[in-house]
Amino acid sequence: MLFRSVRDQNAEEKKGVQNYFSTPPNYAEALLPLLSAVDKGSSYAAYLLGAMHEYGRGVPVDVHKAIAFYRLGIERGQVSDSLLSLYQLARAYSKVRDFRQSYLWAALALIGSNETAASASTLLSSVGGQLTSEQIAESRQRASDCFARFYRGC
Repeated sequence: MLFRSVRDQNAEEKKGVQNYFSTPPNYAEALLPLLSAVDKGSSYAAYLLGAMHEYGRGVPVDVHKAIAFYRLGIERGQVSDSLLSLYQLARAYSKVRDFRQSYLWAALALIGSNETAASASTLLSSVGGQLTSEQIAESRQRASDCFARFYRGC
């Protein structure tokens, strides 16, 4: 579920989301409300900030910051927000050539969501070609452990 009901959003998150998805998007105006929403625990705002940093939407491209926001969203997250972030995190790790982490999070995306399964499967195939069979087995085990812990400490 990409959008949650307005009832589930705090005021900062609502303002940030409205600016993020306005036509045309106003990422500069979305930034501060989304940061404030993250400070108040919003996993969805963390996901959107991750996307802003990954793609340079209103901020300079910084994949490492994107990774940090995606992980924060996953660790805090409501399930729907975490599922959105799993695949994005896997892709971001592949961009910085951390293929073990990419494989781990793509495997979790494959486990966790039908919406991202096809994309995650494609990414697993691509990233898996960069890893040894031992690294793949280790990543699969870590993915299973992370899933069992609801992504905490991953």
